[in-house]
Amino acid sequence: AAGGLTPEFYVVTQYMEPHETDSPKGVHQCKPDLSGCEPTYQHNYFGDPKGLTVEYGADGGPAAYLVADGRNKVVWRCPYPGTTCEVLLSEYFNFRTIVDVQVEPAEDGTPAAWFVLDNHAGALLRCPVGVTPEYGCNTLVQGLNSPHGFAIEWATHPAPDLTPARDFEHVEPDESAFAARAFGGITCFFVVQLSLLLSVSFSTLQVQEV
Repeated sequence: AAGGLTPEFYVVTQYMEPHETDSPKGVHQCKPDLSGCEPTYQHNYFGDPKGLTVEYGADGGPAAYLVADGRNKVVWRCPYPGTTCEVLLSEYFNFRTIVDVQVEPAEDGTPAAWFVLDNHAGALLRCPVGVTPEYGCNTLVQGLNSPHGFAIEWATHPAPDLTPARDFEHVEPDESAFAARAFGGITCFFVVQLSLLLSVSFSTLQVQEV
């Protein structure tokens, strides 16, 4: 997989009209080997599930699926693994038609806030963790014409560390051994120089005798 990441599932939302029975409405996990999709969360309380994102925990694993429900004007949080969902952001926030949701991660990877895209309101909102309808969410962008999706382009984004792990024991350098090797090298140098000097002197004596 690209970047050293391996997908566990491709997760999608699916809508079902009242007369359809072969494609349940809700969240489906699709296997990367194209062997099919399985409904994970399918409930009658889903009105019109649209945008979907994965919330990760501090351990780096999936903690929940977040589903934007346009008809019910809520964001569902479906703990993973599990079979039921709970309302994360309710209709009391005066959403009109939610079509997409994303997570703003904190330093430990858990959510710091949620971004919500409201189609009919033409706005992108930021809802901090712990926000209440009394205070509401912050409007980041407004005046959009029927938006359906969005992405966050961060000013900086840390690149994943793909350096292979190495299992080795750190050994402190042996200073005495280093000194012994250095002394041996110097001694060898002087021995070689002395040998050359003696060889030259001997050759000079032979020439003089001749």
